[in-house]
Amino acid sequence: MFNLASGKIVLFFQDGNLQSGIITEAQNRHYKVLNQEAKTYILPPARFILVTQKVYEPVSTKTLEDFEKQIKNKIEEEGENWLLQLQETQDSFTFEEICSKFGLEGDIERFALFILLQQRKDLFKFKKDVFSFRNEEERLKYLQEEAETRERTRYLKEVEKFLQTYQDLLPSLNILSPIKDDVSQGFDQDSKTQFLSELRELLRSNTPKDLAKLLRKYSDGLDLRTLIRNIRLLLRDISPDTDKIAADSGIPINFSSEILRESQKLQEKLKQEAENQNVTNLEAFTIDAIDSPDYDDAISLQKQEQGWILGIHISDVGGQLPLNSSIFKEACERVSSLYLPCETIPLLPPSLSKEAFSLKAGEKRKVLSLYLFMDKEFKIEKEVFKQEYITVKQNLSYEEVDRYLTSHQNSTLLQIVHHIHKGRQIFESSGKRRYEWNVVCKNGELAMECIDFYSPARLLIEELMVLYNRTLAEYASAKGLPCIYRNIAQYEEEEGNSHNYCQAFLSTKAAFHPGIGSRAYLHCSSPIRRVTDIINQAQFEALLNQNRPPFSEEELIKLIPAIEERVSYLHSVAARSEHYWFLRFLQQKYLQRTLDAILIRSITDGYIIELTDWDKHIFLKSNEILPLHHSVKLILTEVNPDEDWVKGEIIV
Repeated sequence: MFNLASGKIVLFFQDGNLQSGIITEAQNRHYKVLNQEAKTYILPPARFILVTQKVYEPVSTKTLEDFEKQIKNKIEEEGENWLLQLQETQDSFTFEEICSKFGLEGDIERFALFILLQQRKDLFKFKKDVFSFRNEEERLKYLQEEAETRERTRYLKEVEKFLQTYQDLLPSLNILSPIKDDVSQGFDQDSKTQFLSELRELLRSNTPKDLAKLLRKYSDGLDLRTLIRNIRLLLRDISPDTDKIAADSGIPINFSSEILRESQKLQEKLKQEAENQNVTNLEAFTIDAIDSPDYDDAISLQKQEQGWILGIHISDVGGQLPLNSSIFKEACERVSSLYLPCETIPLLPPSLSKEAFSLKAGEKRKVLSLYLFMDKEFKIEKEVFKQEYITVKQNLSYEEVDRYLTSHQNSTLLQIVHHIHKGRQIFESSGKRRYEWNVVCKNGELAMECIDFYSPARLLIEELMVLYNRTLAEYASAKGLPCIYRNIAQYEEEEGNSHNYCQAFLSTKAAFHPGIGSRAYLHCSSPIRRVTDIINQAQFEALLNQNRPPFSEEELIKLIPAIEERVSYLHSVAARSEHYWFLRFLQQKYLQRTLDAILIRSITDGYIIELTDWDKHIFLKSNEILPLHHSVKLILTEVNPDEDWVKGEIIV
C-alpha cells in the first residue's frame, strides 16, 4: 500500500494515457491530483500506478514540470542501456524485480524506467503488473494497430475541422440554398470517402462510436439522422430532392467527382475500342420497361435449315470494367441498383449504365452471347458462348411486344418460350403471384401501376434470362469455376403443416436448384444492375479465354456475407419506400373517399388492414372494436406517411 500525502507525485492512467500528477489534498478516501496542465482529478488510491517516496514542494505545476524534465533527461541518459540489459533478462518480469536487479531506488530513476517501459509498447506488453517481451509477430501486429490508431486520430481531427467550418450552416440545410463548390475544400478525398461511408453506416445503425460522439458535439439540437442527412447534402452524397426513405437509409446515392471522371474516361476508351471492332450481323432487340434507363440484355432469332438459332446477348460489363477501379469498389458497396417509386439509384455511374454498357439501338456494344442451336421442335442441340460486338436494332417496351405477341399467337419466339417454360413448370413454386400493384411517379404525379408477371413479353424475358443463367452456371460448375452461385435451402414447416419453404443463399459451390430444376444456378444476366453478375461474368470470361479467374474462391467467400446483407437491406429499403409513397398516394388521391378493405389483425392502438383494390397492408389507428376477417368499407379521413398510419371510418 502506498504512503500517500500532499506533495507526493503519482503516475496514473487517464483516458487510456499515462499521466503524472502531484497530490494536493486528501478528500474522503480519495485524493486531489493536479496535472501539468493545471487540471484537477479526484482519484482513489487504487488508480495510482507509482508514487514517489519523497514529498515535493511547493505543491504546484512548476514542481511537477521540473520533476518531469528530470525524468526526460534520465530516459535520454540511461534508456538505451536499460533496454539492452532487459534483453538479457527473463521473458517476463515485474517492475519491482527489474528495479531491484538494476539497483534503482530513487524516484527519478524508478519513474523514468516505468515510463520508458510504457513508451516501448512495441517491445513490451503489460498485464497484471507483469511486463513481457513481444515476439516478432506480436510486435508487427502492435505496430500495425498503432499506425491505424494514429490514422484514425488524424482522420477524426480532419472531420472535426470540417464540422467546425460548417457548424453554422449544418442546421439549416433542410431548406437548402445552392451549395458553393468550395465545400469541403482541404478535406482529402480518402478521408471524405471514409467519412461518407461511416455516415451511411451510422444511418444503418452500425455505429462507429467515436464518430457518433463527435457528431453529437456539433448537432446543435438536431437528431443524429437529420444531422447526417444535412452533412450528406453538403458533401453532395444526396440531393435536396432525394427520396426521403433512401436519404435516411444510408445507402450511397450520388457518385463522387472522382468516380464520375473515371467513368467518363472509361466511356471514351470503350468507344474508341469499339470503333475498330467488327460487328456480328444480327436482328437483335431489347425488351424492357418503357422508361428503363438501361438495357443490359438483348435477343436475336435466326432461322436455319435444321431449325433455329436463339441468341441471348448480355452487356459485357465484367470484361470491360477494370476490377481494380474505384468504380468497381463503389459497385461492391452499392451491390445492386435500387428502383424506388420516385427515384432510381444506379449501381454504376450514368455514363456507363445509361451509355457505355447500355445496349442502345444503333450503338456498337460488346456482349457475352449465348447461342442456342435448336431443331425444328425447339429442342436444344448445342450451346455456344461467345464474346462479340453487336448493334441492337430496336429497344422495345413490354407493352409493344405484348401487343405483337397477343396478335401473333403462333410466333416462333412465343412457341420457343412456351416450350422452355413447360420444361421447368414442374419445378416452379405454385405460390408465385401473377399481378402486383406498385406506386409510380410520372410527371410529378403519383399513380398505381399493375404489373402482370405472366404477360407474354415478361414471360419471354424471364424464361430466356433464367435459361442464360442456368446454362452458364452449369457450364462453370462443371469446370470447377468458383463463382457466386445462387442455391436454395429447403426447410420443412412446423408440425401439422405438410408444406416446405425455401430460402435462397449464395455460395462458391453450386448445388441443385429446386425452383429451376437445374444442377447449378447463378445471376449473370443483369451486370448493369447487380455486382454479383459483374463478378460472375468476369470469372466466366476468364474461363472462356483460358485465363486465371480474377477472384479466388477464398476472395469470393469473403465477399458473399456483405453482398447478402446488403441485398437484404436494399429489399427492406425498397419495401419501406413503396409503403411510404403508397400512403402519400392515398393522401393525395383518396381522402374522404371509400375503399374496400379487410381487417387482418388487431394490434396496439388499431388494426392492420388490407386495401383489396391494390393488395396493400396499412395501419389503421382506431379505438373501436371491429370485426376481423370481414370485408368492410373504409372512408379515409387522415393519412400520415411520416408516422405510418391512417385514420378513417369503418362501415361493416
